[in-house]
Amino acid sequence: MVSENLRPGLAHLLVGLLGIVSGLGCEPTFSDRNSEVLERRILAIQVTPAQARPGVEVQLRALVVEPSGTLRNLALDWAFCNAPKPIAETNDVSAECLAASGEQFDQLGRKAVVEAKLPADGCRLFGPDVPPSMSGQPPGRPSDPDGTGSYYQPLRAIASNLHEPIVALGQASLLCGSPNLSGDQLLDYQRRQRVNEHPAITGVLVDGDESKPLSEDDGATTPLSVSPGQQLALRVTWPACPSEAACGDGICSSDEKAADCPEDCMTPKGCAGAEAFVYYDPLTRQVVERREAMRVSWFSGSGSFQDDHTGRREDEMQTFSDGLWTAPQTLGMAHLWVVLRDNRGGTSWQSYVVDVE
Repeated sequence: MVSENLRPGLAHLLVGLLGIVSGLGCEPTFSDRNSEVLERRILAIQVTPAQARPGVEVQLRALVVEPSGTLRNLALDWAFCNAPKPIAETNDVSAECLAASGEQFDQLGRKAVVEAKLPADGCRLFGPDVPPSMSGQPPGRPSDPDGTGSYYQPLRAIASNLHEPIVALGQASLLCGSPNLSGDQLLDYQRRQRVNEHPAITGVLVDGDESKPLSEDDGATTPLSVSPGQQLALRVTWPACPSEAACGDGICSSDEKAADCPEDCMTPKGCAGAEAFVYYDPLTRQVVERREAMRVSWFSGSGSFQDDHTGRREDEMQTFSDGLWTAPQTLGMAHLWVVLRDNRGGTSWQSYVVDVE
């Protein structure tokens, strides 16, 4: 999860991408289109595994781009931010996390990809555990979960740039203690809880045709050729997740156990689509099962997308989302990026290239 193109000095934190907005219809207003890549930007941050307990080692990497393409090996300055959000702040992450340095950071070094352990006190500072007392401030209270029942450890990445550094805020999804449930509910919740899996882009199709995939920017694929001003109807797809548990399908669903289905659950693996997940509903006080919502962010270094974001709600079963891109009038290679997120912190992306001739 990442605040897109976040810069020092901005009066607000771009929190629209720190969670999927209900209904996928509410977005901040910008002076220019968020899908337009006009200069160097950090479009997304991925933390792997997509959920982890404090103290567990995770891998951090980012999608850094310019209009001319993806910067695959650019070293970033990484840090976990341990500044709790003051009650008076309305943003998802404390403004202190925008700084270049300070006592609030666990500095992780400058690399393109970094591996580090999540801070041990993440569930106290940002989760349901009682937080430590802070000097000069009233007693703290446990953090509230997001709409999926999830908690997050803030992190910060800084990329070099010609004029001023680019600062991006991300979040690592934390596995903290279970909700305050009754004995039977707690056992049911713990039995069915599964670690989130990153979603995966299986392809981007032109006109929804499986025989016409968009060309990945991998240096080995011949780019798709289009005419100046031509419109491309693009469809991003992701895997379908099983609606019922089936031992042997390679996915450890909430209704499977290691004792009954060791081939799926001895080393549990989730589904790379819209996963089902267990959730404690505080209104009904029941443990229920939900499905993830999916959000697609479209970006281009030239040309333009009709919509910056598309996606699927929890109640939509389709495993695709459509976008419309118009090629620029100028000739040359056009670079496109698609970022896929679920609403529990899972993130993936892919880079594409189109030849305008």
